Amino acid sequence: MTATTFHAAFLGPFTLDLTAPTAEITIETVPCLTKASARITGPAEIIDQAVQTLAAQRWMVTLPQSKGTMTSFGTVTNVSHRGGAVIQAGNISGTVAFSGGDLYVGSSSATPTAVVSQPASTSASPRGPA
Repeated sequence: MTATTFHAAFLGPFTLDLTAPTAEITIETVPCLTKASARITGPAEIIDQAVQTLAAQRWMVTLPQSKGTMTSFGTVTNVSHRGGAVIQAGNISGTVAFSGGDLYVGSSSATPTAVVSQPASTSASPRGPA
């Protein structure tokens, strides 16, 4: 797993847009903090391509989608990623994801996580996709 930390470059109230195909997000308030930060952890192929954009009082953090593909024909599943392929005969249940060249089936370890730390003077409230 890979991690990176983004920092908001402004003081005072702001809007955070964190966009990701899937992620576990925790928002915490830290009394002594003056600027917000977001620590993102997950598969290298996703974290290395994460970007932040700052505009006025809007902070946008975007995580790309995994580049792996999966096709199923009955009980035979073909999972391909970066030129390699895994063929699974039988049922696959749960998450199928790649991280650092490893294939995870039925594991949440490939789901990116975000911990957003904000000053006590601001407040964040999560909302779902628009």
